[in-house]
Amino acid sequence: MHIPDGYLSPQTYIPMYGIVIPLSIYAFKKAKKVLDEETLPLITSLTALSFIIMMFNIPVPGGTSGHAIGVAVIAILFGPWMAFLSTSLVLFIQAILFGDGGITSFPINTFSMGFLASFTAYYTFRILKGTLKDSLNAFISGWLSIVAASLAVSIFLGIQPLIASGPGGQPLFFPFGLKITIPAMVGSHILFFGIAEGIFTTVTLNFVRKIDPRFFSTVRIKAVKKRTLYIGLFTLFFIVLVPLGLLTENPAWGEWTSAHYQKILGFVPEGMQKFGGLYTAPAQDYGFKYLNSIASYYLSAVMGALLILLFFYVLYQLLYKKKNQFDRTFFLGYILVILLLTLSGNLYLLSFSLFTLFLLSGKTFFKLFKRAGAAILFFNSIVTVSYILLTYRTHTFSPHYVLLINLRTFTLTFATFLLIDKVNLFSVFSFSKTLTYAVTLSYSQILTFKRILGELRFALRSRIIRKPGKKEAYNFVSSSVYYFLNKSLSNSKEILQAMKSRGFNND
Repeated sequence: MHIPDGYLSPQTYIPMYGIVIPLSIYAFKKAKKVLDEETLPLITSLTALSFIIMMFNIPVPGGTSGHAIGVAVIAILFGPWMAFLSTSLVLFIQAILFGDGGITSFPINTFSMGFLASFTAYYTFRILKGTLKDSLNAFISGWLSIVAASLAVSIFLGIQPLIASGPGGQPLFFPFGLKITIPAMVGSHILFFGIAEGIFTTVTLNFVRKIDPRFFSTVRIKAVKKRTLYIGLFTLFFIVLVPLGLLTENPAWGEWTSAHYQKILGFVPEGMQKFGGLYTAPAQDYGFKYLNSIASYYLSAVMGALLILLFFYVLYQLLYKKKNQFDRTFFLGYILVILLLTLSGNLYLLSFSLFTLFLLSGKTFFKLFKRAGAAILFFNSIVTVSYILLTYRTHTFSPHYVLLINLRTFTLTFATFLLIDKVNLFSVFSFSKTLTYAVTLSYSQILTFKRILGELRFALRSRIIRKPGKKEAYNFVSSSVYYFLNKSLSNSKEILQAMKSRGFNND
């Protein structure tokens, strides 16, 4: 059900962005009433489970496959708005990092699998509560939620030939109409994937009921901290089974290659050709270079779960303004961003990351922008000019590569300056006396060298009324370097003695 890029016309996804964005903002506001220290572990785990369960591709007759979405559990426990926010996060990570679902089709995927499925599950469970047994109620709610989502997706796809066709009547985007999409998609979800969703919903809710019996006495559950371990182990169990999703290579219905469309239609719709490769994710199709498929799938599952954990943790810190914890979370986010941008060669992702960093910088944007630009100007100029000279004669020059290396370096540098500006590193490492002491000493050294440099410059100006010549400038620089080296050695000895006096050994 993850619609790729090139399948939907602008007439479809542009208005849907206008609908989904306000819904997401409202869902964020509603989440404030649900997210607290007691609910955070369970919400985070269930959202991670939703991400992981979508990686289990189930083959069905006809050469296609599909998966459950796990949204019904969150909707029943914490309400439809929380479920919508959680599923939107899952779909965003899948699209941006793993290329599972398109950028243009993101609002349709979010509306179908997030908004519609969440409200269907929530209200079905409430209406049937007291009429049916809890387990049967959970199964029907989960089953109906994914069927409703599949119906919405089939309609969005099926109307494309009606609203976007070429002069000759050929469809520009998804080529099959409603008479084909609705039976194909809804039928498979009624018979196969809906059952998987129902079973997952029932099993998960029964597990939650065992670790906290208060579940069936209220729609909103509060997870006890000491039982967080059980929730984590339950999530880990599904992560261990993740490679089962690789048992089939059958794509979801409609999500075929261009060659398949060429074979069955005799042509590839123009929109699919033009926009199908609009965005290439850094770990496209859950794959990583130098890793086999199983290792890549495991790594993708762990990365997705960690990003979800980070999101909810940052959200919680922002809502309750716990500065010390926020500093640590921001630092962890910085490390993950550095790793992601270092591995990524996608200009869209780099541009989006830089834009996000600009927004986070706020009023300090111009100051940080100038610092980052000045810091890399000399180095990047040399690298860029050298690359142009080396590739000009061999006719292998690539403007894309030049833009990539400069954009990546600037983004990483800007992120570092933003970290220094926003985060108290002493607070980040306060959990370790050794790290705090090392950071304090390092910062002290930096301040000492900064003060000494200012004194040396002042001494030079006080002794020379005119502009210094080349020889005088050379003597000043060489003397300053010599002084700094000696000062660094003496400071190192003092630091070593100070560390020994405080109980640090020679190791």
